[in-house]
Amino acid sequence: MKRALRYFYFRLYNYYASGSGDPFVSFCVSACALIIFNFFTLIELIEVFFNFKLFYIPIQKKWSLGCFWLLLFLVPFYFFLDFLIRKKGLHDSIMEEFKAENRKEKWVSSILVILYFVLSTGFLFLALWLRQMVRGH
Repeated sequence: MKRALRYFYFRLYNYYASGSGDPFVSFCVSACALIIFNFFTLIELIEVFFNFKLFYIPIQKKWSLGCFWLLLFLVPFYFFLDFLIRKKGLHDSIMEEFKAENRKEKWVSSILVILYFVLSTGFLFLALWLRQMVRGH
């Protein structure tokens, strides 16, 4: 599992490094969004199958102060990853570990990372749809 997470970091960091901006910040935002999607999917599935409401997903119709609840997740997550990866020196070791991958490994792993993004998003929408079908809200 640790190797998969390190590779996920390596692949996203290299993808964002080719664009403008700080690739580490872009990685943190993407990883935080996926973690939030996975968290909400789990919460929704628990509600649908066990009829037990753990958490209310705040959905805003327009921009307001309530839209900034994401910052409660993103800011601590960024500082945690910054400490873990940059301050402890894991960035260089992760880049060194995966830099010698061949073309076939790169292609397969890129497909897996894209599938993780698509499936995380898809499962969240499936869970919300199931909630609507079962509970009517």
